Amino acid sequence: MRFTLSVLVAVLIFGPNSGHSLSFASSEPDTRSDVVTSRHTIKLRGAPLTYTSRAGFVLLRDEATNQVHAKIFFVSYAVEPRRGEPARPLTFYTNGGPGEPATLSYVGPRSLKRGRTEGQLPPPPYEMVDNQDTWLAMTDLVLIDPVGTGYSRATNPEYTSEFYNPDGDAESVAHFIQLYLKRYDPARRQPIFVAGPSYATLRFALVADIAHRRGIPLSGLILASSALGDEPKPSSLSDLPYTDLSYALSLPTFTTTAFFHKKLSPDLQRNFDEALEQAESWAVNEYPKLLAHGGDLSGDQLRAAAAEMARLTGLSPEVVLYNRFRVLPDAFLRELLGAEWSPIGLYDSRKLKADEAANWWDPTWATVLSDLYLGRELQVRSKMPYANEPFLLLKWSCGVNCTANPQALVRLQHAMRENPSLQVMITNGYFDFATPYFGTKRAISQLEPDLRSRVSITYYKTGHKLPPEHRDEVARFIQKVSAIPRKMESAYVQSAR
Repeated sequence: MRFTLSVLVAVLIFGPNSGHSLSFASSEPDTRSDVVTSRHTIKLRGAPLTYTSRAGFVLLRDEATNQVHAKIFFVSYAVEPRRGEPARPLTFYTNGGPGEPATLSYVGPRSLKRGRTEGQLPPPPYEMVDNQDTWLAMTDLVLIDPVGTGYSRATNPEYTSEFYNPDGDAESVAHFIQLYLKRYDPARRQPIFVAGPSYATLRFALVADIAHRRGIPLSGLILASSALGDEPKPSSLSDLPYTDLSYALSLPTFTTTAFFHKKLSPDLQRNFDEALEQAESWAVNEYPKLLAHGGDLSGDQLRAAAAEMARLTGLSPEVVLYNRFRVLPDAFLRELLGAEWSPIGLYDSRKLKADEAANWWDPTWATVLSDLYLGRELQVRSKMPYANEPFLLLKWSCGVNCTANPQALVRLQHAMRENPSLQVMITNGYFDFATPYFGTKRAISQLEPDLRSRVSITYYKTGHKLPPEHRDEVARFIQKVSAIPRKMESAYVQSAR
């Protein structure tokens, strides 16, 4: 399947502005019969790990009518700590999209044999195996499917608008967490984290702000492929403009991409960090002035500026001038790589045409895996199809205009002020046009110094999908924030590998 930039980015990103929100009741009747509980043992690096799995639904009710407006599907995994050990951390996880479910996520304890990556099916026959990369080695898990994903649904079509917007989506996830903790961990003994990639980074920035009101004692946020600093993306389906700031935030990714494909001038091709430092400096200091006042410059000044932008991006000065210094990512990839360019490159600009078939999402993946794992192994019975909807964003009340949410960072700041112990871990890939790393870097630099000291940022030489070493980083973050005894630290990191 091929996407133009406008459609690809519209589905791809992620970002809310305000919408409708629903106020939920603070209690619900016992519905534990809706939850299937089972015990399992897997082997991690040859050692057994036994855990309890719960799979089922939590009901969300309207506080005015007490009517059920949505059923949230989840799968949780809990390991009984050994005698003398502290309570294990607990991490609530959602995927991005916002149309991607989480209950089949790669962080769980089982994975598809020969499956290379989430969303891709190997040749049949299909078989589940112990997942050596599961996060269960370092934290108990609750995988949540927000409304419209997995088996989670509004109970009536007229209720969907309550959830299909950024605030309603975040409110429903926060309410789910509140109800889950009330049911399964009323003593609140565990350090509690929330985690997710891409759109989920915006969702959990809002959830963190809601948490204080709902009595959820969050310890940390784990935000992968962060969209916190994203600006509007261009789309024929959106009335949002592509701002000059958007061009500036994307330019360093032009440089990383050109460096990888060896398209930079020799002086920049020598050292990745030095090339990036020059690109970031130009994007902050010179590029915004050029975009704002380029019409006032002489021909010689414009040609000199075009030559510098060309040097930093691998483009020709003629292309830069033709586009009036405003080159969109798909146009950049097309000019830089020609026929080798693939739409996959917007997620990972290292990818070429030949990689497209091997990296595209298989639409039957969710159907096969939900039947094989949720149905057969966990004994979940559902009459509805398991939904993995990459176009769900188009059904939201704000549509693709949700792709910009400056309030997410503001809400995160407020959450960190309200909760002085809240820590944040953020990661981005250098080759990701979907959520450009420089947007995150700029956004976090604007936090107040005392808040900024509680945020750790790591950049990887990857695209939207993060590398295996990300799990080691997560393990260290959970260990640090949870104040797990020092003697257990190496075991946490080793088990995450």
